[in-house]
Amino acid sequence: MGSRRMLILMARRIGLVSLLLSLAVLFTMVPAQAEVITFQLQVVPTFGLGVTGTFAIDSSIIPPDGGQVVSPSFTDMDFTWAGIHYTAIQTSFLTFDSAGNLVAWNFGTNCDPPGDGGCSFILLPPFTLPPGQPCCPCCPQWLVNTAAFEAADSYFGFGPSVTGTATVTRLTPVTPPPPVPTLSEAGQIIMALLLLLCAVWTLRRLRSGRVPPAQT
Repeated sequence: MGSRRMLILMARRIGLVSLLLSLAVLFTMVPAQAEVITFQLQVVPTFGLGVTGTFAIDSSIIPPDGGQVVSPSFTDMDFTWAGIHYTAIQTSFLTFDSAGNLVAWNFGTNCDPPGDGGCSFILLPPFTLPPGQPCCPCCPQWLVNTAAFEAADSYFGFGPSVTGTATVTRLTPVTPPPPVPTLSEAGQIIMALLLLLCAVWTLRRLRSGRVPPAQT
């Protein structure tokens, strides 16, 4: 009877130690954290003074293998055009390469997904106001389509009144990619899983009372 009790206590200790070791190994494997990436937007119109601002995105929207992100949201914006300070804006798409670099973009004051036309200007007949907009003056518009910038003074017109170039530069330093798991790290993962399985198996047998008696 004493041997059986000692065996049960030993099994419990093994199960507890295995569980603690597996949890310790697993909790040291910290996943990569999302970060806010800030870009500089520099607009140089064909005529007139240039404008510089910034916008930011969350790195979690970047596809792991690159690609186009439809209608993403900026986490922040600081840009002034035609006397209006913008802290948010609409987007059509952002495109990233396989390394996570921003390589193409389309955003502005009036944007739809790429399949619906992307960013564009709203053109209304004279003396017509869009819903919710005050009168006189009304509604300067602008859009950035990768390297091209276009702007219109208002909703009333038949084309952009300003054109120019737009340059987007990343300001946030590039975070080095996480190292590829080595054999030792892979071994830690396997060990943690085996210890966890051992702990669960031992505890289940103890609960069911199926721990084998000690051999005499």
